[in-house]
Amino acid sequence: MQSALASSTTNLSSLDNARFLPTRNQFLVLIGAYLAFQLAARTFISDAAGIDEAHQLVIGQSLKWGYGPHAPLYTWLMILFLKVFGSSTFSLNLLREVLLFGIYALVYANARLLTRSHACGVLAAVGLQFHPTIVWESQRELTNSIVASLTVLAALY
Repeated sequence: MQSALASSTTNLSSLDNARFLPTRNQFLVLIGAYLAFQLAARTFISDAAGIDEAHQLVIGQSLKWGYGPHAPLYTWLMILFLKVFGSSTFSLNLLREVLLFGIYALVYANARLLTRSHACGVLAAVGLQFHPTIVWESQRELTNSIVASLTVLAALY
């Protein structure tokens, strides 16, 4: 058993030294560039808010302790972003992409912390690209789910 553990540790350390893996900073820049592309595409392709965003715009006219069945955090963040960046779909999309960047960064950080391996952190974060809820649905809907996911990941860290 110990020899299997030692060989897996050796395999991980050799994978961490692989030249094809980006460094932590390079990886975060790549994720940021990917999400910046998503931000530009969503902002320039359509000027309309999605269903969740439109609902948030209607109920987020003022600060409250709750908005129906949802916790107030996303709505409060949206109100802040709309005040800072102006009332536009760009502001709504920027908030979404910032939160998604936090999810990718925290998945990387948590995996790296658990495994002590940069390669595992990169693979865990890249693995989100195979999860339709993150890659597709969260780009168009799931406003409160994004904040919930980010909050759970932050608590685990």
